[in-house]
Amino acid sequence: PHGDILLTVKVAPHPRLKREGNSLQLSLPITALEAYQGGPIDVPTPTGKVTLKLKPGSQNGQTLRLKGKGIASPGQEPGDLLVTLDVRLPAPGDPELLAALERLQADTDPRADLEL
Repeated sequence: PHGDILLTVKVAPHPRLKREGNSLQLSLPITALEAYQGGPIDVPTPTGKVTLKLKPGSQNGQTLRLKGKGIASPGQEPGDLLVTLDVRLPAPGDPELLAALERLQADTDPRADLEL
């Protein structure tokens, strides 16, 4: 007999992308070199890759806005894509890299001004 069909649709969360209304939040892995020197990086969007220019010295957790690159619902302005930088360090075990970091950051204390 003819009748109604009831469907339950479950959407699994994306590991790096979250939606808020028509805006999207993306956690984007970048290398320490890309963060330090800045420059162009490719960012995936729902409509294809776009190039984002990082400023030199970009920091982990920094959020950048790509206007109009979120979800485009019918009859509404498209949302934005908020890109949060996720700086990834090389795997440990490189003695040359360790020596270079020790030399470069020997006199640097990022917690010097931290008071609770």
